[in-house]
Amino acid sequence: SDFPVNLENEIIPFLREKEHDTKISVTQPVFKPEIFYNYKIKKQMMKLEKEKRNIYVRQLIADIKSSYFNYLKTVQIVKLMDKTELLLQENLRISNSLYKNNKVTKDVVFRAKAELSKLEQEKANSQKNRKLSASYFNFLLNKDLNEPVEIMKTDIGFETELQDMGHLKRLALKNREEIKQIQIGVNIAKSGIKLNRSNFLPDLVFAFNYGYQGEEYKFNNKNDYWMASAVLQWNLFNGFRDKEKIQQSTLEKHRYEIMKSEIQKKILLQVNEVLQNMLVAEKSLTASKDRLTSTENSFRIIAKKYQEGMATYIEYLDSRTTMTQAEINRIVTIYDYQIDKAQLEKAVAGFPIQTIENLYKSYKSKEN
Repeated sequence: SDFPVNLENEIIPFLREKEHDTKISVTQPVFKPEIFYNYKIKKQMMKLEKEKRNIYVRQLIADIKSSYFNYLKTVQIVKLMDKTELLLQENLRISNSLYKNNKVTKDVVFRAKAELSKLEQEKANSQKNRKLSASYFNFLLNKDLNEPVEIMKTDIGFETELQDMGHLKRLALKNREEIKQIQIGVNIAKSGIKLNRSNFLPDLVFAFNYGYQGEEYKFNNKNDYWMASAVLQWNLFNGFRDKEKIQQSTLEKHRYEIMKSEIQKKILLQVNEVLQNMLVAEKSLTASKDRLTSTENSFRIIAKKYQEGMATYIEYLDSRTTMTQAEINRIVTIYDYQIDKAQLEKAVAGFPIQTIENLYKSYKSKEN
């Protein structure tokens, strides 16, 4: 036989020592529902984050308005203390005059001095409250805490018909970000159901490759190649995992729907509570004005009698204290009413969401 008994070892390389494969690949899904539903879910999640931010902004604006009106309240109370101080100084002068003319005893003068000292303590506390309220207002606006707060001449309250309860509730259900947030959760769950159902459908993907191969970089028609393909994939059975995912998404959707119903009831309750506070505050405005007018008239009469020695100092002091309390009550009532308006504005979402920068610009423009 011519066949050799012993064979030499042979090395046959399947890959060349130097080789390149340069190509351009294009892949285009033709039918792949997963991509579409994932896109919808991501888009809804972006809206969800936006509504979370809007909830924070709306609360912050309500806090800014409330702190501003609290500051105005302290400013007016300090002004009242200054006016009362002048009144007590005049009272001390009159008491000294009456004492010198033997119309009152020395204790009246001492009492007048004590009342003046007491007012100085109250005034110091009021000035402290004014500084603290100004610092908190500047804090909310991200300004220097010691920067002076300029008072606007215009009202920044929320105007609406307080008696139209139905309109306010509809406005709240339409505009409140909390409801929008829950509805987005419902939409995400619905898209999740459709996404998991799409796993039962086939995927069709088209792919195209064009490139060059060889030991050297030569781009000519002898070294180029192209290949096109269509890939069809159909998942017929996945151990019931897709079915379980559908059930999970369905339960998530029901959970959000229950949450939406609960938050709607809470918002309606909140609107009703704030509105009732507003109605009470409206009546308090009228009552505080009548009370102040009555105490002022009473004080003028008793003060005149006291100067003529026809009224006791106790009567004069009681009348002055009652008038001061009525003035403080009037100030508190006016600005608490504005704070209640700001809370109603928040409850019914009665203004469009702005950035804090735009709110501050609006605040500065109204100052000018």
